[in-house]
Amino acid sequence: MRILIHGGFFSESSQSNETKLLKQNALLDILEKSKTYLKNNNAVSTSIFATSLLEDSPLFNAGIGSQIQQDGKIRMSAAIMD
Repeated sequence: MRILIHGGFFSESSQSNETKLLKQNALLDILEKSKTYLKNNNAVSTSIFATSLLEDSPLFNAGIGSQIQQDGKIRMSAAIMD
């Protein structure tokens, strides 16, 4: 059983060490929760679960953490294929 997650693209060089550590710890927490979830659920459900945890975190550039674009709007998209 393997799970791969990532927190999106962000410039590490412009972030404080505290923020970097918060993101690393958040990713580890999401990974552990997702591995536990996978034990009783299929891969597609687990992918959705892990993505929702990433989107619920204000640390990442997705969902709650989305960045406002130059025109002042937030655009998000997601897809799952099986």
